Amino acid sequence: MLAGTAGEWETFAQEDPLWAILTDPSKQGGRWKLEEFMAIGAREFASTMEVLQRLNPPVARGAALDFGCGVGRLTYPMGHFFARAVGVDVAPSMIAYADRLKGAVTNVEFKQSAALELPFPDRTFDLVHSIFVLQHIPFEAALNYIREFVRVLRVGGVAYFAVPAQFFGVVGRQKGESRISYGTREAVMLMHCLPISEVAAAVEASGAVIEQLNSVRHDDSTLQTTYVVRRMA
Repeated sequence: MLAGTAGEWETFAQEDPLWAILTDPSKQGGRWKLEEFMAIGAREFASTMEVLQRLNPPVARGAALDFGCGVGRLTYPMGHFFARAVGVDVAPSMIAYADRLKGAVTNVEFKQSAALELPFPDRTFDLVHSIFVLQHIPFEAALNYIREFVRVLRVGGVAYFAVPAQFFGVVGRQKGESRISYGTREAVMLMHCLPISEVAAAVEASGAVIEQLNSVRHDDSTLQTTYVVRRMA
């Protein structure tokens, strides 16, 4: 279980959920407009699909998983491309918010889980997607989730995820913590990195291969790496 991480993110979810997901300083304190927030997610996932459709073979359009889904800003766009889209998150209030947005949507669903094992059978999904999530999870748990991504993929399925590979000027795997106050409440947002060599070892041990990786230096302090991983057997 990720009790500590889940508790911090439940505080974010109760107090300022959209800003906790997209931390634009100008939007803190409930200043995100939902329509603008969701539109950014739709554009981002459409760009991701352009990458995934250029793969050989391209990603099948059956079932997709959004790990660390928050309020569903990427899960709902998934539902436009896939027959079934599932979002999972540690924070019950994030899941409750996501469910409230459903309206007449029938092919998108949400599950709350803080377990180290994803609550799905082997070989369930054609795509597992996770952006700006693993960086907030302690190192060993994050590597475990990468192995879980492969486990729940169908053979030939793809995991697409991003996580910092290095923090410049920092010794070790943790960059530090941001203590964020909400009135009388406070929550901690941790930042961890996963070196490429250790991600590659976890992927290979799980029976998958890294088809693509792209590393970009971000804010002169972080090497952010995006992975495209395919399950082979």
